[in-house]
Amino acid sequence: MVTRRPSSSQFKRTSRQVRQATIKSQLPSESSSLYSRKRKFSDTRRARNAQRGEIHQVLPSTSTRESRRQYENRIGQRDYLKRSVAAGRRRKAIVGVALAAVVLVVACVAACFVYLGNIDSRLVISDGGALSDALAPAEDAQGTAEYTVLAASFDDPGAIEAVALVRTDTASGQATVVAIPGAVTLPDDTQTLSDAYAQGGDAALVQAVENLAGVQAVHYARTDAAGLEGLVDALGGVNVTLDSDVADPDAGDMMLSAGAQIINGQQALFLCRANDFDQPDETRAAHMAQVAAGMLSKMSTLNGIGYYLEMDKIANCLKTDMNVRALGSFVQSLRGLELGSVMSGAMPVQSSTSNGVRVVSVERESWTSMMERVKQGQTPKESLEDVVASVDVNSFTITVNNGGGIEGAAAQAASMLEDGGFKVDTVGNANMQVYDETLVIYKDEELEQQANAVVALLGHGRAVWDSIHYTFDTDVLVVIGSDWESGDEGASSSDGANDEAASDGGAAASSDEAL
Repeated sequence: MVTRRPSSSQFKRTSRQVRQATIKSQLPSESSSLYSRKRKFSDTRRARNAQRGEIHQVLPSTSTRESRRQYENRIGQRDYLKRSVAAGRRRKAIVGVALAAVVLVVACVAACFVYLGNIDSRLVISDGGALSDALAPAEDAQGTAEYTVLAASFDDPGAIEAVALVRTDTASGQATVVAIPGAVTLPDDTQTLSDAYAQGGDAALVQAVENLAGVQAVHYARTDAAGLEGLVDALGGVNVTLDSDVADPDAGDMMLSAGAQIINGQQALFLCRANDFDQPDETRAAHMAQVAAGMLSKMSTLNGIGYYLEMDKIANCLKTDMNVRALGSFVQSLRGLELGSVMSGAMPVQSSTSNGVRVVSVERESWTSMMERVKQGQTPKESLEDVVASVDVNSFTITVNNGGGIEGAAAQAASMLEDGGFKVDTVGNANMQVYDETLVIYKDEELEQQANAVVALLGHGRAVWDSIHYTFDTDVLVVIGSDWESGDEGASSSDGANDEAASDGGAAASSDEAL
């Protein structure tokens, strides 16, 4: 079979059809706006090829815009594959590390929230909001001073044995701690602070302290015997200064020596429990104030991560209205405090027995005066010099009698008063040596300030206004009780020779039942 060769016209027609089909399927039409302008070439061959739609070079699609030769040279290198694999592994490693870091950060944040939440669950008091309602918001605090109520129970979990009212002033960098016995009778004379807690819980206790002190508290915290011991140990001990040795078998089998020292948790608990003193309520309250002041000073040193680590321990020792962050802000406000700048004092109280029940009542005028000083940022207790300077020591006369059976006590007290500039008219003995407490008795109500000045100089006793049960010719009568602590071994011991003169002169108590 003979194949006929296409004619020239058939070849041209077929070529034209193929060319037209290629142009229509590969290139946009000449009417397109993108190709509306014809491109000029350097020679006619390239122009003809472009017109025919022939493609002679394809550049590789690379980010580096390499030419074909450069691209071929690069991928043709012997270690190209190794470098490509290594680069891929590095990219995967970087992505893996970044993802691991993100996961670690998220895990740490979640762990922190869990950790802080666990601390808050042990630390914060949950009472349905009653405590929050009793406390004043921090923004309502007067000036820069805020008040915090601290409460403690050492023997009976259902009772409050001690309360400390703490005033902190961020502007002056000072703190004041005033200790209040839990057994003190409230102004309505129907219940004590401890009774208020037993009946109404923490909120009722806060309200009772606020009414008693005439201030509004912003924060509250409570602890018990185990909590106090653990708290002091967690803080590394506290600094206290004791005026005399402390020994009380009922409080514990130990003794603390007089002087400045650092005590641990067990010793702090013993000191707060000890009650074997001539003036048990005031002395015990003063010791509690020192322990509270020492804890505030130590807490002010906590910061950063160390604070949150210690809070894991402290949360088991304390119950408060503040969560861990709020307590951290409170601690931060204490950082400007120094141990010497924390002032302390104890509520002035007096004890009596009614129907066989011991009653502790506040000395209202002295307490009012103390709180006025506290509110002004002054020391709770007036200095001896200020008290004595507030009276004219030559404007009244004093009789000093020995009523506690301590040999030489009246002569020693009289000598101290005379050295202070007071006018002592008579020194002698009371009719009976049965006085357990030193009394400074004044028969004119206007002489109260003078009687308080005598108490301040002696460092013993309690001022009593009584113009009925005691008979004496001077303005003030001092009866030395068995609570007197002799500090002068060379004191005179001739008080007994004046017994008859004191009795005849009416300088002794005329009614023992008044004691």
